[in-house]
Amino acid sequence: MADSQSLFPLSLISTAALPDGFSIRPLARDDYHKGFYECLRVLTWVADPTEVEFQARFDEMAAAKDTYFFAVVEFRGRIVGTGCLVVERKFIHNHGKCGHIEEIAVAKEHQGKGLGLNIMRALESVAVSVGCYKSILNCGPRNEPFYEKCGFHNSGIEMSVYFEEERDNYHRALAAWLESMTGFEGMQGHAAVYRVAKVQLSTNVKLTTIRRNGDRHV
Repeated sequence: MADSQSLFPLSLISTAALPDGFSIRPLARDDYHKGFYECLRVLTWVADPTEVEFQARFDEMAAAKDTYFFAVVEFRGRIVGTGCLVVERKFIHNHGKCGHIEEIAVAKEHQGKGLGLNIMRALESVAVSVGCYKSILNCGPRNEPFYEKCGFHNSGIEMSVYFEEERDNYHRALAAWLESMTGFEGMQGHAAVYRVAKVQLSTNVKLTTIRRNGDRHV
């Protein structure tokens, strides 16, 4: 049984052969100040959630019993690696369960130490323990060799549809900054920067959309 601070029981994670000083455990409700979001920023844009927002999302995941399994690697009181197993319940395969591997991230200064492989093995042990008949994930070609090393093989094509404008990390951050500037357009020293940034953002999004639509033959 998980304690009130852990997302799931530690017993679901098999013993890992981590380097000295490193440990792997479930995500805890008090991990906000330990570098969890900094670790996720290795992957993609995260924004700047508050501790209250982090704990609210944690509580939502904990309430969805046996669905979200975030594991973290800790070193000297800081989170330096993370990964998640999301369990999907199905009607097929005799009402089976399928595991989705998400958000595998290792802090740049600790990459090359086998932490990613240990996170994958930990999530595999969780998937087996909760009764998943398989685990699946999506990745780019650059990361395919790593996941093959973890025992995965190419079994299809990833397809997606976005319900927000597709932007890279820079333009996501720029959009967030523009939102924070609402109401400040008239302030001296801000108005010109605001206008230039707004043009840059809208221009990039339009070009990105045209290029990607062309690639998809829409």
